[in-house]
Amino acid sequence: MHTLSELDHTLLGLICLHPKVSGYELNRVIKESTGYVMMASFSQIYPALKKLHSAGLVDYEAEPVKNRLSKKYYTLTSDGEEYLQTWLNKPIEGTLDFHTFTLRMVFAPLMSKDVILRHIDNELAYRGSLFAGFGDQRNEASYSFLNEGDVDMDKVDATWLPIAQGERRLQAEWLDWLKDWRKQIESDF
Repeated sequence: MHTLSELDHTLLGLICLHPKVSGYELNRVIKESTGYVMMASFSQIYPALKKLHSAGLVDYEAEPVKNRLSKKYYTLTSDGEEYLQTWLNKPIEGTLDFHTFTLRMVFAPLMSKDVILRHIDNELAYRGSLFAGFGDQRNEASYSFLNEGDVDMDKVDATWLPIAQGERRLQAEWLDWLKDWRKQIESDF
């Protein structure tokens, strides 16, 4: 089987949450559910569904439509369900942006409590290490690649330092949110 893309995984998760959904409806569901993390157009969705069908991960029922192609309603096959669960349980690789974690966690309702907590704990560890790496002051070593004679260092400080400070704030807020979410999962399940 070919390696599945982010869109392929997203479609598997959405089809699991919305059995007997058409490609057209999937476009709407993506906009309403994962749209803040990942968007897809019809020209991306239909080829991805065809690929998932060819791989044996989804099946469909075709409903005839007068003077048009049949409308296909997709469901996961047992192989598709197994593949989806493997992906959901697989550790999420930490990345500087929040995208990878957020997209996978959109499908937390399909995960066990232990898997959700494991993903949150891994993200907490990753974000904690990033946060520890951000200093409050200008770190001379971080500018070691610059030739200070060729660059206005006051301008570098005025532009780069606020970026580093903003990143530090984002990481701190993300860590607080993850801690709160972890508590909620522990108490609500």
